[in-house]
Amino acid sequence: MRVSLLLQREPFGELLARTLAPYWSAELGQPVDVRWAQPASGDQIWQGNIYLNFFCVAAVNPSCFDIIVQEFGFARSVWRRGLQSAYVRAAVTPPFRSLLSQVSFGVSVPVPDAESKLVIGGNHRLRVIEPARARSTVIHKAGYSRLSFDREVTARRGLATKLAPPFEGVDTSGLAFREEYFAGTPANRMPAAAEEKARQAAVNRLVAEIHRPSMSVFSLDEHVARVCADLIALCPEATNIIGEWKSWFAEFASVPIGVCFTHGDFQGANILVQDRRLHVIDWETASERSQLYDLATLDSQIRLAPVALQAWEQTLARWTSVPASAPRLEVAPESRGAWLAHGGVWWLEEILLQFEESRLAEHLSGHNTRDAMLLQSLGHALDYLRRLK
Repeated sequence: MRVSLLLQREPFGELLARTLAPYWSAELGQPVDVRWAQPASGDQIWQGNIYLNFFCVAAVNPSCFDIIVQEFGFARSVWRRGLQSAYVRAAVTPPFRSLLSQVSFGVSVPVPDAESKLVIGGNHRLRVIEPARARSTVIHKAGYSRLSFDREVTARRGLATKLAPPFEGVDTSGLAFREEYFAGTPANRMPAAAEEKARQAAVNRLVAEIHRPSMSVFSLDEHVARVCADLIALCPEATNIIGEWKSWFAEFASVPIGVCFTHGDFQGANILVQDRRLHVIDWETASERSQLYDLATLDSQIRLAPVALQAWEQTLARWTSVPASAPRLEVAPESRGAWLAHGGVWWLEEILLQFEESRLAEHLSGHNTRDAMLLQSLGHALDYLRRLK
């Protein structure tokens, strides 16, 4: 997630300082202070571009920006393409880089080799990339539960070993892990034909290397019972509407469903390609779910529930009216009703993930508004399924 968006939803500068100070203190073996927006005299200054998502020192090596140009330099829209490319190149080149920076922070003790590093903003993590050393360090972000960090580490040590960039392990402080720096281009930043090729290659590998080896088959009522129990544990106010969902699912209780280890955010932005190499990154939402979850996320680009309810409805309508357009599952639904039931499970799993994420951050202490939206979307989605059936 870009820093420009993070600044709107959280005290990003405070969280960045609380994240980098202990990390660099552990790395340097001495106390380090990080000061957002108000550096002290003598501080090492890092300037940032909130739209291109990076922070750097003035003497940064220009080669560090290759990944920024790859990710942001191409626009799908023809009328934006030239302007966007020009902006990105100006924003990484002196003297415009300083003029186009919007934020900065100071570090009390100079970070060694800072000219070879970029700090990259993120939702539940910060990343320090060092292209010259082929290394990327992922730092758990202060203010958030370690659930996302621990999920990623579990995935990277397990099934995701080959599909993700090579994993180098958790550092001694436990605050970060290191991986090979992979300067791939995100699929969603490619021309349409190249994107489709990358997406299909990623799906093939995800199914072969992650889904199929971890697949178990359950009756739909078994899997739904687990998902519903987790939902109610996170939000007891959901008990009544979850009861209505269970009643709707009763007709499909014996329908088989494939449950496996999933990425959880399988979208074009997390599929990176460089020449013939392909890796899938950001495994922080990896968990056991229905196989449909990953494939539906990529197919529909839904990861913003509850505001994506309409897209979910349109996707289900397309699958049931044109079965050939639906994702191919290892345990394939054999009827229209079974597809609706699988679609219902997908939505429950999406809402569960949204509840989990809303409780990750200590600074988001009030859940009432978001919970109300999620509960409302559960009701609307169930009404839609009733109408379709």
